[in-house]
Amino acid sequence: MMNNWMKLLTGLMVIFLASCGSSPENEINKWETNMASVTEMKQSYPAFTKILDNDLRTAKSKWQEAQKMDGDAQIEKMAEANEIFTSSYITNLGSTQYKIEDIVKKQEKINDLKLSQIQRDNVNTAIEESNISIQKAKQILQKVVSTSDEASEVVKQANGELISATSALDKFIQANKSSKKKKKK
Repeated sequence: MMNNWMKLLTGLMVIFLASCGSSPENEINKWETNMASVTEMKQSYPAFTKILDNDLRTAKSKWQEAQKMDGDAQIEKMAEANEIFTSSYITNLGSTQYKIEDIVKKQEKINDLKLSQIQRDNVNTAIEESNISIQKAKQILQKVVSTSDEASEVVKQANGELISATSALDKFIQANKSSKKKKKK
């Protein structure tokens, strides 16, 4: 699963970087990446299937129109089709799983630290709270959405939970680094 999300994020980065220069080949690559990303998102977030399918239909219609054109007009229409997949909710939904994986990595990093019993109790609380935040985010993402605005709001709420969890863990990691530096002096 993690590999799929890394592929998704890599694909989104490819789309972003390739958007600087448009050619039929770049647009086709973006299209293929977008199709794979949307398929993955629909599997991971079934509550978003309706809105993703709506956007997919719109994009496919534009893509089919582009296939009937040549030259710059074709490239422009292909780019229009691909641009549908750069809406904020799709981009943010794609980054949600990355945020969850980042939290898990930070938890593992913290668990590997040598800590006093008091520190261990504090960190266990922080890890437990971050797990609760992950569960809240996943629960939020189960809300069925039917418009882009709804989808954006739901993803924003879920990512807010994940950002809070990340922040709490980052503070603990930073505090631990600071105490290690003081011990070295």
